[in-house]
Amino acid sequence: MQRAAEWVEALHHQGGSGPDLVAAVELQSDVIYLNSGDPDRIAPPNVLEAAAAALRAGKTRYQRGPGLPELRRAIAAKHLRENAFRVDPDRISITNGSCEGLAVVMRTLLDPGDEVLTTDPYYGGHVSAIRYAGGRPVFVPTAGETGWEPDPAEIARRITDRNRAFGFARTRPPAPSPIGPGPSSSPRPATPPGRSTGRSCWRSCSSWPGGTGFC
Repeated sequence: MQRAAEWVEALHHQGGSGPDLVAAVELQSDVIYLNSGDPDRIAPPNVLEAAAAALRAGKTRYQRGPGLPELRRAIAAKHLRENAFRVDPDRISITNGSCEGLAVVMRTLLDPGDEVLTTDPYYGGHVSAIRYAGGRPVFVPTAGETGWEPDPAEIARRITDRNRAFGFARTRPPAPSPIGPGPSSSPRPATPPGRSTGRSCWRSCSSWPGGTGFC
């Protein structure tokens, strides 16, 4: 088990001069941030009213760990309705954003030195979660010319016995691809000879409905 000081040291070295760059660009007036899907609009009126109504109704106390039962049931119904995927609400947990959820998953999946494939460009929060859990990110290159879809051959080339998961981040709705999720009929990539399919994967999309999925 890593000590907290080791986790902090690992995260400190991952970003280089990131904080210095952020401080520098904050002095500029014509900079467009592309680092995360932080919306530039306020929430829709119905969301604001629902939040205000919940506060007025006294829903300000701690809830049970996995989240509100009615919310978990609604999420399960959404997956069945829109994704043709049945999941027991008792197997759904609500987290404060995808980064917290991913950190929990990585801490569950990884032992020190385990590898996680992740696409490059990547979202820094995902790499932080991997390193925080003692894992090592292995980057799979992608390019705009191919719609930022990872090449299955590039994925296969990086698979080792230490791989435990594969994740890829998007900033737009996914088009049908060999990687998925896309439509339920989209094919999965062929498993390389001698390789096991017993690994985990996630897709994270910061600006389209559905958030981060784990499979």
